[in-house]
Amino acid sequence: MKVWTWHKPDFSLLNGHVDPKRSEYVQSVTGVAEAYRHLAALIGTSQFVWCYTIPGQRIQLPCHTEVEWTLDVPSDSILGFVDDIVWNRILGIRCGVSSEMREAWRNEAMRSFPHDAAARGRHLTEQEESFWTQALPGERWWESLFVEPEPRECVSALVPHPVAKKWVLVNPNCGR
Repeated sequence: MKVWTWHKPDFSLLNGHVDPKRSEYVQSVTGVAEAYRHLAALIGTSQFVWCYTIPGQRIQLPCHTEVEWTLDVPSDSILGFVDDIVWNRILGIRCGVSSEMREAWRNEAMRSFPHDAAARGRHLTEQEESFWTQALPGERWWESLFVEPEPRECVSALVPHPVAKKWVLVNPNCGR
């Protein structure tokens, strides 16, 4: 399966080890370090990297210094597929929802308010607010974290680190 991941230029996917304490994400977002430990216990290792399952999911801003790696990882080597929205729910973070979810809300708004654009807009806002404020099912979020292996928006692949050299299609350190 083709996947994409972004890392600082001095981090190699081919050797070394993953130190979550060095991650800006772990350092800046409350609860991530504890959630990573729990996730590592579930998958049986702390040596993994997160990868997008479809291209173009990461917005690269001029201030970003991370570089992109493109991998082709055998499906049976992937540690798990994570629903990114559920991961953010576990962390208590609101993130973007999938275009599929947003489209379903839009269609519902069109059916309910075909001639009232303002009402459609309010409906979309209410749907999103309702989604994010629903009662948290606690540990059940963890039970919902892993999803079927399908490349799609809002699904990440957890790939073991270090990766096999033969999986690397684009390595920013050697220009391939």
